[in-house]
Amino acid sequence: QAYASASLAQVYHGWLHNGEEVAVKVQRPGIRRQVSLDLCILRRGLDYYGNTISSWLSSSAMSAQQLDDLKELLDAWASGFYSELNFELEGERQMLFREKIMPNVRG
Repeated sequence: QAYASASLAQVYHGWLHNGEEVAVKVQRPGIRRQVSLDLCILRRGLDYYGNTISSWLSSSAMSAQQLDDLKELLDAWASGFYSELNFELEGERQMLFREKIMPNVRG
């Protein structure tokens, strides 16, 4: 039974062979494919409907540069989102946080 759940994963209790209790984060099946599909739809939609969307947001059409900037923003966001799916990288960052930050925390 999961004790925590989010859009990308669920977290379960687990125990190591030495008896230490741990949290086990399990990525939802098919989430990478679903994220890829969603981001592809967003990107293609932006390519196809970019100027229409801009007219909804303002009285003047979006310039080509603004549309390119929006595409770059979406691409950068997508790249960051994919890093959220890399649980090994997340684990490395948590260990670095524990090593560098936690010793300085008082309380």
